[in-house]
Amino acid sequence: APAAATATSAAATSTSTPTSSSAPNATTEIAIRMAVERERELCNAQLRVLQSELDTARTTTQARIGSFAAEVEQQRARVGTMAAEKVAAGADRAALSAENTRLAMLVQRLQEREASVGSGGGSG
Repeated sequence: APAAATATSAAATSTSTPTSSSAPNATTEIAIRMAVERERELCNAQLRVLQSELDTARTTTQARIGSFAAEVEQQRARVGTMAAEKVAAGADRAALSAENTRLAMLVQRLQEREASVGSGGGSG
């Protein structure tokens, strides 16, 4: 609107004042240049806003990716812990099985001794 007002006032001045024919063209050209410059400034301001929004979105996305990566690493650590616990449980199971076998042999010996003592054929 200011550019149009400038162009209109320049045209009114040129019609009321007898000047050379190049004056209205120069005035109109100045008004157009000013309008173009204002439009450029507006576009640059909008571009800065969009760039800021893009930077914010990029930062947010990178933070989300970082959070997701941390969560994945946590899950990997949990899986590693569970695998270690499974190995430890297997080792415990094997140790318990060996202990059960040893105890079963001791029980068998005791029963054999009791049987020999009970039948009167003990040596001690």
